[in-house]
Amino acid sequence: MSHRVSFHDAENLIVIVFEGTISPEEETQALRDTVNDTRMIRDARILVDRSRAQMTVAPEHVQPQLALVRDNLDKFGEARVAIVASADYDFGMLKMLEASARNPVPHDFMLFRSTDEACEWLQVNPSDIQWP
Repeated sequence: MSHRVSFHDAENLIVIVFEGTISPEEETQALRDTVNDTRMIRDARILVDRSRAQMTVAPEHVQPQLALVRDNLDKFGEARVAIVASADYDFGMLKMLEASARNPVPHDFMLFRSTDEACEWLQVNPSDIQWP
């Protein structure tokens, strides 16, 4: 598993990029590490790019990830989270997460097939991002 994170204070942006094969536990730990990083930006625009990763997420993994978000609402604030997944299976599993997240988390959460769509929704110019 590989993931990289970059924090962009000036743009109020956090970019997380996953690559390779990733287990649900590895993904949850990477997200936990990001949330607990001293550079975490409250009310950030967060771009999670999974387009170069092969996820092994199943329906039973959705609730632990939602619990991580709910347990750290004070750190997220009113974040906008855009997740990019290009593989059909990953997109479908994330659609379940997106549907489950509508009520229990107070921030915007959207799923996209491309980084361009995600950046448009986040109101970020992709060419301005220093990708990790």
